[in-house]
Amino acid sequence: MPLLELTVAMTMGVAGIVHLTQPPSTAPLEFALQDNVSPDGVAVTANNNSISIGGVPWVGAAGEIHFARVPEDQWGMELQKIKAGGMSVVDTYLFWIHHEEVQGTYVWDGRRNVRNFLELCHSLDLKVMLRVGPWCHGETRNGGHPDWLIAASKKEHFKLRSNDTQYLQYAKGWYTEIAAQTKGLYYKDGGPIIFVQNGNENQDTDMLQSLRNICLEVGITPAAFTVTTVNTPPKAFPFLQFVGAYPDRFWSNSMSPTVDTAGYYFTPASSNEYPPLSVEIGGGMEVAYHHRPHMYPNDMPSYHLCHFASGLNWMGYYMYHGGNNPVSASGDAPEAGYQESSFQPAGAANPMPSKTYDFFAAIGEFGQIRGHYHGMRQHGMFSADYGAHYATTFVNTPDNAAQPGDMNSLRWTARSDGHSGYVFVNNYQRLATLPPQNDTSFFVIYGDGSGSLKFPSFNFTVPSGAWFFFPFNIGAMRYATATPLCKAGEYGHIFRSIAGIPVELSLNGWDVAKILVSSGTVTNSSGIITFTNITPSRKLAVSVLLTSSETVDFVFLSPEDGERTWKGVLNGQEYVVVANQEVETVMMNGSRIDIRSTNTSTVQTILSMYPEPKSFTIDGTAAAGVKNGYFYDYTWPKYTPSLPGVVVEKVADAGPPRDVPYSPAGDAEEPTEADWGKAAKYNLTIGGIAPPSSVDTYLAIRYEGDSARVSLNNVLLTDNWYTGYTGPGEMQIGLSYLAGEYPSLLADSVTLELSILPLKQTTVSTFVYLNKEYWPTFDSNGVALTLKEVVTLGSSKQTAIVG
Repeated sequence: MPLLELTVAMTMGVAGIVHLTQPPSTAPLEFALQDNVSPDGVAVTANNNSISIGGVPWVGAAGEIHFARVPEDQWGMELQKIKAGGMSVVDTYLFWIHHEEVQGTYVWDGRRNVRNFLELCHSLDLKVMLRVGPWCHGETRNGGHPDWLIAASKKEHFKLRSNDTQYLQYAKGWYTEIAAQTKGLYYKDGGPIIFVQNGNENQDTDMLQSLRNICLEVGITPAAFTVTTVNTPPKAFPFLQFVGAYPDRFWSNSMSPTVDTAGYYFTPASSNEYPPLSVEIGGGMEVAYHHRPHMYPNDMPSYHLCHFASGLNWMGYYMYHGGNNPVSASGDAPEAGYQESSFQPAGAANPMPSKTYDFFAAIGEFGQIRGHYHGMRQHGMFSADYGAHYATTFVNTPDNAAQPGDMNSLRWTARSDGHSGYVFVNNYQRLATLPPQNDTSFFVIYGDGSGSLKFPSFNFTVPSGAWFFFPFNIGAMRYATATPLCKAGEYGHIFRSIAGIPVELSLNGWDVAKILVSSGTVTNSSGIITFTNITPSRKLAVSVLLTSSETVDFVFLSPEDGERTWKGVLNGQEYVVVANQEVETVMMNGSRIDIRSTNTSTVQTILSMYPEPKSFTIDGTAAAGVKNGYFYDYTWPKYTPSLPGVVVEKVADAGPPRDVPYSPAGDAEEPTEADWGKAAKYNLTIGGIAPPSSVDTYLAIRYEGDSARVSLNNVLLTDNWYTGYTGPGEMQIGLSYLAGEYPSLLADSVTLELSILPLKQTTVSTFVYLNKEYWPTFDSNGVALTLKEVVTLGSSKQTAIVG
């Protein structure tokens, strides 16, 4: 840094200094996209920096959901939750074994009806990345290869996941079936399928190109084909490359925490001839029998922020929605079911539960909303409204950027186009407590030689656990010490304030013709208008008339309101909605607002909407909006759901705790079907009243032990490796969620069978990793097995019609 700049920065007490650079020139891809123009002439294009639609850079937010791991009758609602979470794209696997478990017999109905699923995506304006294998992984048995294919490879002596002619011939049969099911649903047809991924986690570029050629031959024709990263692709390799990263590693054999600590720092993404895109940034973390990470809601969005800031122009979250496996023709025994296990004939053989694939995702196995759903939604809303500009920014690493391993310095970075951009800060790391960062402010030196910017006007403290970003030089705005969420109309901006950091907004005075609304303390000096000490609220904080005749509004919400902000479209009009804390999700579609809420008799549901709708009807009754600052409030009547009770009857004691063997893969091996025969057994009778239709009803099973399973008439509904969760993440069963497949779950009375295996203390001290903080209580014999309680929970369903 030049001495003068350093002296100025030190005089101002600046903690962070960054030299912006002029953005590099973008370059076209080395290959041309095919089938990339919609019927109305809108083209999908890409260069080495980003993807565009109709010439406008597009920063996609993609949520992974596996349609066959969700009951068919729940797809519509779960896709609405995904869209309400800020996602614009759905990623989904087509697991071969789900559709051709028996050779020559294809199943495309019920949960496996991919065409119905894709058409529902299209109806909600969600684009789709279809991940067609033939090998997928996804913690599925054999990675998705049917057992009969494994047997054929041994009998016919061909190599799986290779460019072997015989393997490709079998893959062609699978792809031909997919082509028939997806005909007319590609982007070029006006359909939702925009990308298709061939294979997964494979460096065999010859095989990948052969698979792409087969796709084109049989009629699988997306706007682009994709792969997970190939380290050394050949020239003009005709795939978009997508990366992945996870905040933890359930697949590890370690008996210690396996946090991706480097992922909580800002490390610039490598740049090459492909745009920086992700398909698997961990939206949670699964639990394997031998390694059981216990996740926290902030583990995910803080991690995502670091990757987003470090250069990615597409965020794909795996998993965004947890899953519950379909029933296999071979049954759901650990040795036979669809989930990956120690007992399968081929593949990674991670010791997974037989039924659940919850992944502690933003949306759980049975549609439960988790805390990180709200943090992740903020990224999605920002990408939708500001992505076109964001995609033109590049990483500018600060002079004093904290490097991995440095637990004391400020972790921050910038993305800019040389003059405008965003400063990112992350003071959160999974399983660590980072110190507050005192006396923080930023000194940005423009790459175009036009000067510099120090902001804010004061030094502040970054609280421990905080993660955020601040914009600078966006339009008339010099900077704001709050995180932009979304736009309100064409010129309004909604921000989330950061707990412990005062809100300050600075505008270029020469752009402002008149201040219409102001709050806090206003100063106007040297052509700079600054609003300090703005109190976060739902009120309009600042409104100005620009010299270009536009009126620009600024709203700074509290941190809590910022987490409960949604954006959607009703009757062709965009709306911003802020809800009270008990609201789990707000889904806007057509003229309907559907909400899910943990309502109690002491809480009213309040939605604050902008702009004011022409009409608002709740359960057939018209409601008038009450002006509340920038928004109009609409209030539902108080609602007290009545839920059925649960009677627990113990019917068998557990046998001795199992001695955990090692699997052939070297992992602690999960229980076999014979082991489950020695579990403690309970009957859970749910009754008194039938679960009301106005509530999504769940059963929560709070236990301590090794693992648990719940069945209905000997059919496995879900299972669980004990991980110490209380509340979100604990073992639950969606009674309403599964009722389409098992109607008796909503009867006046139904009995489920619960099995719990005991856990030996030596197991978690020697064979199975579980953070000691979450160990169960062991008795004098060093054994844990306790059923604490079984309760019903409810998420109320409420609907409004907007005119």
